[in-house]
Amino acid sequence: TTRDAKALTAIERKSGLEELYTYQDFLTLVTDDSKCLLVATIGDETGPLAGYVSYISGDTTDPFIELLSLAVHPKCRRRGVGRALLAVVSHFGILSATRESCLEAQLFLKALGFRCTKILVNAYENPPEAAYLFHREPTTNAPREVQ
Repeated sequence: TTRDAKALTAIERKSGLEELYTYQDFLTLVTDDSKCLLVATIGDETGPLAGYVSYISGDTTDPFIELLSLAVHPKCRRRGVGRALLAVVSHFGILSATRESCLEAQLFLKALGFRCTKILVNAYENPPEAAYLFHREPTTNAPREVQ
């Protein structure tokens, strides 16, 4: 919804991410069949948004998704929101890339069982920086929904 797109844009701005989604990007995510967007709310589904994860899923024969972005509102961090968002999609294998300078994201992914499988030199242009590619195998007993 429009309200959600505004809230997600606010979370994005406060998250400290290098490459920010705009309000229009979030509206497009909702309508783009090739991309998925999951949001976490405080309380029930009508509560304020705490965070989101966006990803691209492969076809039905591909057990992996590519993580595009994960952000949690600063006031909701260290409460399991990011972990819960990834738990919902952990029945897929997950591929993710982080900037070399983004140690917080690298440590978060490692704590969730991801391993760095490749380093791409000069993967980012502004500023020039390497990308660390992370990978995690599918989890067979993953929940489809987290309370």
